[in-house]
Amino acid sequence: MAATTWGPGTVTYTINAGTPTSFEQEVKAATIGHEYEEVGESVTYLDGSSEPAGETRADTLSLDCDFDLGSAGFYNFLYTNDLQVATVEYTPNTAVGASWSGDVKIKLPDGAAADEFAAKISGTVEHAFVGPVTFTAAAAP
Repeated sequence: MAATTWGPGTVTYTINAGTPTSFEQEVKAATIGHEYEEVGESVTYLDGSSEPAGETRADTLSLDCDFDLGSAGFYNFLYTNDLQVATVEYTPNTAVGASWSGDVKIKLPDGAAADEFAAKISGTVEHAFVGPVTFTAAAAP
């Protein structure tokens, strides 16, 4: 089986079950992250049996972007909806169809910058999913 390629794909946000808004034309790289954290402590009983500590998983979506600073651009969407909860769906390749989706709290990027004259205004948008992300696998060929 071949690895799934990146693009063409979609990144879509929906707030309060409204109209989905897409910004894939501004996204130049994306990463779904999973971080595990131990919760509690392992326990050993008098009879020698034991129970391991629990674990939780936190899921994230990181988007490296070249921002369109216009009224319909991604940065304005983030600015206008800062700290609201939205459902986001990320599909790295629409032909394949695998996707990740879940609720995120929208936050502005740490910065929007260019490092030289006439360079694109860029930044990284980091989302922590509120609860676990849902992965939908691609259909079998």
